[in-house]
Amino acid sequence: MVSILVIIVLSIIGLVIAFVIFMAIASRMKGKIEIIPDKYNYSPGEEIKGRVILKLKKPVEANKLTIGLVGHREEKVYRNGKNGTETRTVFSFYQPLDGKKDYPASEQTYEFSMKVPSDIQKKTEGALGTVLNTLSSIGMGPNPIRWYLTADLDCKGIDLFKKVQVNIA
Repeated sequence: MVSILVIIVLSIIGLVIAFVIFMAIASRMKGKIEIIPDKYNYSPGEEIKGRVILKLKKPVEANKLTIGLVGHREEKVYRNGKNGTETRTVFSFYQPLDGKKDYPASEQTYEFSMKVPSDIQKKTEGALGTVLNTLSSIGMGPNPIRWYLTADLDCKGIDLFKKVQVNIA
């Protein structure tokens, strides 16, 4: 009985691994996306500029190409009697770079520019701010937000996606 259960579990794990490998290969067959920001460190209110390079190996029918700024924070959670972590999206903004069309097999460059909102990292000041900063420094307070530029070609089948981490402080 136990050996059948082990075989079933191992089969499921094998299928998941094979599916992930298949998806990675299939997306690479279409091409890839690169994000090249002018720099990697920004301040609230500053403008992020850069390029998205779309390198397609074959023609692709797609709905849109977007660039986005996304902020994620790791949070400690307690569920079903167990401690763990969960990633939460605390900020997301997307803007189109190109629309619905047949994208040719070629290399295309798209310039982008977006402003980091001035109030993107509201800071608590005074005594409460001091307490939160102290808790955070010893691992008990909120984790910092990790910021990413994302580019996504929404196409038939498997989308092309790229994510690059930037710093906003």
